[in-house]
Amino acid sequence: MQNLLEELEKSQKYKSFFERLKKDYSIYLENGIKENREYFANFDFFSSFGFFVEAVQAFPTINSYYQYFYINNAKQPINWAKGITGLFFSKGFIAFFFSRIILSEGKTSFSNFYAAKLQKINIKTKENELSINFDSKIKLKSIKNEEEVEKSLRFSFVDSTSENTYLSLREAKNDSLLRKIGRYETKSFLLSLEFEYAPTKPFFKPYWISENFKEFGFSSRIELQKSFKQILLETIKSINID
Repeated sequence: MQNLLEELEKSQKYKSFFERLKKDYSIYLENGIKENREYFANFDFFSSFGFFVEAVQAFPTINSYYQYFYINNAKQPINWAKGITGLFFSKGFIAFFFSRIILSEGKTSFSNFYAAKLQKINIKTKENELSINFDSKIKLKSIKNEEEVEKSLRFSFVDSTSENTYLSLREAKNDSLLRKIGRYETKSFLLSLEFEYAPTKPFFKPYWISENFKEFGFSSRIELQKSFKQILLETIKSINID
């Protein structure tokens, strides 16, 4: 698979999911704006096509799930939450994406929403590591009133995995170190409900794609995940960043 964007454009199942997601997100934004919440963007996500990649910690748990990032030099929450935190890849750009979904006054809305196209992004490869870094000020508009604001954004998202940095659930449950530090218990939220493997290095997790691995010819989630860093790198090479 040389270009994931091209593969996804062929997938009616993914396109249906993506259109449904955008429809839901427009409702969540509308609900939040009525509650006077602030949301920011510098591109029209709802007219875009692409895919999401979540930047996940090594040994992820519900309280330490995402890799660190900072908005206006303030460290943002990295606990697991409904929504998406990571990067959005489209044909002409890469964007930072941060959304957290909440239920407020009986309606679903966002507590946070940032959709920020990035122009000074730094992408590097070194041995087993793919790093995507950004540290600059960006201009955004309030979705509520289109007022322009400037915010600083900083992150260093990495995938440092190799063939040997994923443990099966059985291996994780029997690993003495992991049991000692309490990261992989039988009733672990992430272990039992999300992953079929235990990542021991920070990694990029493809949103939706990992749950639909068979669509892309993989026999399991872990086999897709082991190949994903190279798939992402090849896809990035095809993106002509504005």
